[in-house]
Amino acid sequence: MASSSKASMGPPQIPTRTSSKRAQTPELETLKLQRRKVDDDIRHAKQRIKAKPSMDATYWSTHKNVSELQLEKHEIVHKISLTEFKFKDLWLSVKRKKAEQKAPRQTPPDRTENNKLVSTRRRIFSSRE
Repeated sequence: MASSSKASMGPPQIPTRTSSKRAQTPELETLKLQRRKVDDDIRHAKQRIKAKPSMDATYWSTHKNVSELQLEKHEIVHKISLTEFKFKDLWLSVKRKKAEQKAPRQTPPDRTENNKLVSTRRRIFSSRE
């Protein structure tokens, strides 16, 4: 009887495959594509820079372009890190709470108040005024 129930079940169901990667926002994907493109541009621009004895204007203009591309890459990486930061709202709220809770600093008491030298100096300077 057990064998007849297995036969009526049919073949096993295989679930459809899904991506094991985390779902990324379209903005994050475009930023990562931009970063790859800028990386490639930097690599190609660096290959064009050749050390020459004269280091003419073309050398320096290419060097300038590489520096601008590196700056652009840095800005893109910064945007990516901000979008990937999961606890941004929590971090900002904690930062605000700390700022609100900060009490004004109290000045420490003068520990030399009992010192005879300090009191003598105060008397001398107060008599000069």
